[in-house]
Amino acid sequence: MRQLIIIVIVFMMTSCGSQKNMVKETKTSEISIFQQWKLESIRGEYLDINALSKEPQITFDKSENRFFGNDGCNSFSGSFKSEGNKIILGPIMATKMACMNMLIPNKYNQALSKVASFNLKQLKGEDRQKENYQLQLLDQNSSVILQFVKAE
Repeated sequence: MRQLIIIVIVFMMTSCGSQKNMVKETKTSEISIFQQWKLESIRGEYLDINALSKEPQITFDKSENRFFGNDGCNSFSGSFKSEGNKIILGPIMATKMACMNMLIPNKYNQALSKVASFNLKQLKGEDRQKENYQLQLLDQNSSVILQFVKAE
């Protein structure tokens, strides 16, 4: 009888462990740079997007190795190469509209030219109403220069 109880306990512990791993794998596979992201901060400064004509964002398209988005005033696009968490953004083409507030668009474009790698994070917590993901674009010193949240 004692051996049967031990076998049942070991089986239950093994089953629970494999379910936890399945959840982790599912969560990790859901996170991908290849989607639309809303800009949240530039070099740690959170944005006041009310002063902008459009919400700054970026989308990475894996099938064409291209990115495109908006800096708060102008639309932009370009090509990219990625391997692991390393990413190289090619030359950026952009419209040249004149907007009232060009401070954030200029900072955004300057930061895009310095991108060398990225981090993806799953966000949870009391300050978030629901689960979300964060994309951090880093410079060559691994400092966060642009931070985004997944667009819905």
